[in-house]
Amino acid sequence: MSREDVWRGRVDSAAEPHLESGEKIQAVAGGVMGPPKWIAFLPGVAIVFLSTVVRELNGGPRTLWYVLLPGLAMGGSYALWQYVMGKPVHAVVTDRRLLLLRARMSGRPGDRLVGAYPRSGLRFVSWHPGWFGQSGRLVLDGPGGRIGLDLFGRVPLDRLVSALRTSAS
Repeated sequence: MSREDVWRGRVDSAAEPHLESGEKIQAVAGGVMGPPKWIAFLPGVAIVFLSTVVRELNGGPRTLWYVLLPGLAMGGSYALWQYVMGKPVHAVVTDRRLLLLRARMSGRPGDRLVGAYPRSGLRFVSWHPGWFGQSGRLVLDGPGGRIGLDLFGRVPLDRLVSALRTSAS
């Protein structure tokens, strides 16, 4: 049994209590619900820019602080986005709904339901695939507003996106 099968089994068993009778799971992916990832790096880029300006204005020697600060700023701003602004979720597409289950910090599926959206009420806005086909940004309009998901998968995401694209168009 592969790692993908084990992960899929865990997500299926976590989603099972939230399924309606006769509802079948079509596709599963992990992801983060929230603002786009590039926003996370803006504070880090600002700190890197300011540290460069201060270093040039001071005219002093380049110390270890000027080497470590940019890395700490970029990593810190991404960690802030990941754990404070973004909600780690598992997206489960069924034949009737899109279920979003809260993921634990370890990546295992949790038992808390973040959102359940009927597929008839979703409108596909955009899909921007990542470089290797196993990540990307999915945007949908739902009954409660816009849903932005940064998806990543242990399996290719084409099945999940095509299922949502056909039902939400």
